[in-house]
Amino acid sequence: MTEDIFNKKVGTKEQKALEGKPVVVLSKSLEPVIGKTKNVGKEIGKKLVLIVKHPDRQEPINLSQIVYIVGKNLRNTALWYSVDEDGNIQKGSPVAFLMKVAGVDTLAELDGKTLQTEVDENKFLTIKGY
Repeated sequence: MTEDIFNKKVGTKEQKALEGKPVVVLSKSLEPVIGKTKNVGKEIGKKLVLIVKHPDRQEPINLSQIVYIVGKNLRNTALWYSVDEDGNIQKGSPVAFLMKVAGVDTLAELDGKTLQTEVDENKFLTIKGY
């Protein structure tokens, strides 16, 4: 017997939000970001997406945001991937901050690393980069 998904009503229970806890990087990917307000429909850059294992979730989750310190301020941004004129990860970029906090020299070394996460002001789980 198949379940009739079209006759379901809205439930009364809130979805359990994940807490900021250490996660283990399983893998990663580089994904294009498509413009929604400017350059609509065109690729505006690439972001790094970490596929991680959170201790409170059975299935892996994708994280592509990092909170890090710039000057005296916290900055929450996507893990934008950019390279310098020599083809190396751009110094001072969100991905460079991630690499520093993870203690890696290359993105290939991220697999298996444990990273701390936190919940930001919008209740999104992000990598803690400070």
